[in-house]
Amino acid sequence: MLLPELQTALDALQAADGSSNDMVEADLAFHRLLCAASGNTTLVRAWETLTGPIRVAILFAGPATALTNMSTSRHQELLDAIGSGDPVTARTRSTHTCARPPTRGRTPGSGETVSTLVNSQQVALNRLCWG
Repeated sequence: MLLPELQTALDALQAADGSSNDMVEADLAFHRLLCAASGNTTLVRAWETLTGPIRVAILFAGPATALTNMSTSRHQELLDAIGSGDPVTARTRSTHTCARPPTRGRTPGSGETVSTLVNSQQVALNRLCWG
């Protein structure tokens, strides 16, 4: 079942608190799991291609913004929405959560990276919730 796996990934993110490198890895793993759960291997490969630019965007966002974006509470919102079993709630929460890009320190093209991230997570959630 997906929810226990996502909870384990979320627990890893919480355990990494204080280590930015570990938090980045846990954050990326959480979102990769969402893509993998969709059963769409093309989506997983696309996600893996994005991890480099996402790492750069996180780095240039600055520590405060990066920590906010990778917070456990922010990811818990996604997990709760998926757990609700309501596809509309899950998609809405995903858009709200993922579409809050860094407000400073953005790198050229990071807007496109965030947009692609949101789109990839939407595809994954659509597959998870609608089958």
